[in-house]
Amino acid sequence: MFACLQLHATTNIQPHLEIDFQHSLPSLQSLGIARENQVKVSAMRSDKYNGMLGIVLGPCSLKADGEVSLANNETDTEWVLTFRNKCVSLERMGLPRAVAFGGSFQQNTCNVGLFMNLQCDGRTVDVQIDTSCEHKYTLQAMLRHSVHWLSQLGLPFENSVLLSAATDSTTDGILLLQAGKCKLKARGDLCIQNKAEWTLETETECQLLQNLSIPTQSRLIGSIQKDKCQAELLCVLETEGKTARLEVRAEYKPKITLEIQFMHDLPQLKEIPRENKLSITAQNQLKYHIGIGMKLGACEFQMNGDFDPEKKLQWKMFIENKCQKIQDLGAPVKIDSSGYVLMDKMNLDSQTLITVDESKLQGLLILKVTDVSVLQTVRLHVQSIE
Repeated sequence: MFACLQLHATTNIQPHLEIDFQHSLPSLQSLGIARENQVKVSAMRSDKYNGMLGIVLGPCSLKADGEVSLANNETDTEWVLTFRNKCVSLERMGLPRAVAFGGSFQQNTCNVGLFMNLQCDGRTVDVQIDTSCEHKYTLQAMLRHSVHWLSQLGLPFENSVLLSAATDSTTDGILLLQAGKCKLKARGDLCIQNKAEWTLETETECQLLQNLSIPTQSRLIGSIQKDKCQAELLCVLETEGKTARLEVRAEYKPKITLEIQFMHDLPQLKEIPRENKLSITAQNQLKYHIGIGMKLGACEFQMNGDFDPEKKLQWKMFIENKCQKIQDLGAPVKIDSSGYVLMDKMNLDSQTLITVDESKLQGLLILKVTDVSVLQTVRLHVQSIE
């Protein structure tokens, strides 16, 4: 019986390390240590960087090689990495027999290119990306593969994308996307002068998107404009003869106003009423006034209120419900309320009157305190008149 360990190493311009271990000891064999074992590591640098790692454990062997080359300006790089596995037990665990990964990277002032190729037991994955900024910004990308489990995850075997955009006073761009049999084309324009205006057109050739009720053609136009006291936004979507329109208008002098209107006849939005509107106004003159109006199809709501903070806080508010569906659920048609709150160091006086349709509720609340921390008197009166 014997055990032999050999070590050989060099540290010159080509570093090298080799370890050999052989034995015939039954005790080591019972621990799973093979009779013949070897590890080799080497590296070399010249016009290329090379490296190698080899491992032998009895009948199993693993080997990895790598090579990287750099151009003189170090902006162009190429690499190749390989891995080989000759071990049945590792193959049963899912480790591939042969893997090769190669690629290149190139860059100059305005262009960048990246290419990568992965091969694994006869299956391949290719990725290529190119960008350019001469005259206009361009991005091209491609991904091809023959890996079935990637396809099962929903990634088609062939995919590509092209994005191009130019910038000046008018910016136009184009997007081409292909994923398997599905194709998408989008074209857009953006003009920024006195106001920002844009147009976006899309075309699709994809049965999957059609099954999701996504139209094959659509056009979106819009604009936004702002001056010192006003701002306006407009968006119009046109698709297969149907339209959706969104208008937003805001003003903050002499009063604050916000109006939002949305109209459509799209079957995809059938759960949303065709005409919808929301308006909010607020103004401060002798007293604060706020008004809110909302319309959802045939349903309409209106609320107006006045607030006077002088001496005592007084308010008056009116709510009107013009929605038959909500009225059928028992909601009132009209609610009218008014009241005030007066507070000093010794007293807090509050009175509220609420009118709900034809019924009246009147509440009177009086609080008296000897100081800010001791409560002395509480009165509460509620009356209902049918």
